[in-house]
Amino acid sequence: MASARDISGVAGTIIWTEDFPRLLSFYRDVLGLKPRSVKADFANFQWGTFRLSIGRHSQVKGANRDPHRVMLNFAVADIQDVHSRLAAAGVRFVRRPEKEKWGGQVATFQDPDGNMLQLLELPGRAKQSERRLMGLRNFEMESAVEVNTPPERVWQLVADVRHWPEWSHVCTGVWDVPDGPLRPGRNFGFRLRMAGMDVPFYVTATEVDAYRRLSWKSTRYCITAVRSHEFAAAANGRTLVRDRKLFSSRVLPVGLWYPRWLIRGMTEAWLRELKAEAERAS
Repeated sequence: MASARDISGVAGTIIWTEDFPRLLSFYRDVLGLKPRSVKADFANFQWGTFRLSIGRHSQVKGANRDPHRVMLNFAVADIQDVHSRLAAAGVRFVRRPEKEKWGGQVATFQDPDGNMLQLLELPGRAKQSERRLMGLRNFEMESAVEVNTPPERVWQLVADVRHWPEWSHVCTGVWDVPDGPLRPGRNFGFRLRMAGMDVPFYVTATEVDAYRRLSWKSTRYCITAVRSHEFAAAANGRTLVRDRKLFSSRVLPVGLWYPRWLIRGMTEAWLRELKAEAERAS
């Protein structure tokens, strides 16, 4: 039996830095970690009883000169999807996802201070997690891109539905677009080019948080789709744009047969065009 003098576990770890705002932006906005608390020069993230903290320290200067000595592992359910999202956001990977002899998969990357971090997918966990999160009647997808302009400019392009076809070949037309700014509850329609066909959608805006998040929802053939664009300020005046989709049905097993490849191709083309237009006009 453990006594009061025994070490009972690992409570957390701290990463010290000279440039706290830059490191906070990376862990919060690029990796997508949700802070437990943020102060002027210290922040932490928590999973269960484990706490990861980052903060400014007067004795820390510049980049990590011995980054391989200690590595922090981040658990993921699908290492390929997370790797794709982070790579699109500009994260520098020194090792792409690879399967280890013990059955799991590992990918290695660095934060802005050169600290070595890893994505870790444990053996057998991915399928179990996939069933839990996606199930037979729902699934999620996410793509991301980093744009070399502030969030205000990117938001302006996405929120201005009426002019989508002017800069996007993916969107071939819009209709019933309301006058004035979008508000929750407003309806509008658009056509997206997918597999050589123009597919119409009629949606309802569900969340409009200027410069931060825009979401809409539609139901077609017993399938409900929610699409969200999230805009997060990144380093050097850049913007990380996340395009998230949730598909669900009460009767159809969309988690098994829905054409993810088609949706991902459309989404990535849309994000490339959004990036090009935002940077061209900046």
